[in-house]
Amino acid sequence: KGTGLGLNVSYGIIRGHHGEITVESQVGHGTTVSIKLPIAPELQSAPQQQPTPSARPGSILVIDDDDMIRELLCELLRTAGHTVGQTGSGREGIRLFQQGSFDLVLTDLGMPECSGWEVASAIKKIAPHTPIALITGWVLALDRGKLKEAGVDLVLNKPFQVAEVMALVVEGLELRKKI
Repeated sequence: KGTGLGLNVSYGIIRGHHGEITVESQVGHGTTVSIKLPIAPELQSAPQQQPTPSARPGSILVIDDDDMIRELLCELLRTAGHTVGQTGSGREGIRLFQQGSFDLVLTDLGMPECSGWEVASAIKKIAPHTPIALITGWVLALDRGKLKEAGVDLVLNKPFQVAEVMALVVEGLELRKKI
């Protein structure tokens, strides 16, 4: 059972970035999906930048069933000086939250078993002052009313840039002071 973006949405995103996607399939051997994306002109000659740390380190829980995205987020956050808890399951994320002390929660929307909506609602019942950021590739389909109802404070749109993640974390940690 998949809850990923799907080939059609992926195709749209890739074409929107002036890229190409090809699919080759052989019976009994499997399917190969190849993606080619151009390097952005400003990145071709730009020096590599390290993630900018936030004003103060925080304790952040990352919940995403996509191992690659979860590991990327965790590495970025650790590099910026944050303490990170992580899991690939919404239910496990709620359990970790109950056992730990987190300043901010980043949760994927589309996960099997327990969605980001359910994670946000459960965590807000436990600790209403904890900011929750929803990570999604479906940002255009989000209903503002549902975001508020579920207790979602911030949204991180996939695909994201390092600077967007770091800005969201700074905003989330500042928001914690205000909630």
